[in-house]
Amino acid sequence: MPNGLRRLILLTACLGAISTAWGGDMSSAASDAENNIQINITGTDETRYSATWTVNGSNGKQQQFEESGSVPASYAYSGEAIAGTVTVLNDSGRIEIEIRKDGNRSRSSTQGKGSEVKISVR
Repeated sequence: MPNGLRRLILLTACLGAISTAWGGDMSSAASDAENNIQINITGTDETRYSATWTVNGSNGKQQQFEESGSVPASYAYSGEAIAGTVTVLNDSGRIEIEIRKDGNRSRSSTQGKGSEVKISVR
């Protein structure tokens, strides 16, 4: 067997062992199943926002998350339902929020400093 082929086989075996040690399946499908709530915030470039999210877990407990930043942005959470408030911080600019969960989708938008969107998905 040529040296190059031996190295390739050894490298493949090592990478497989590392993948298993770090949690097995490292594909995006695994993370999508764990994070079944996807949030996308888009709108006028560099529009700043703050957001507060309440995620209802399958165990009945609620978790609060606070996020802030500029559009575009994406977040992923795991839970049975989510509700949130997103507030525009710029004097001008528009934000659009889309939440997807297990085939359900909610979309809303607003513009102007201090304007808020209250949005939820079950």
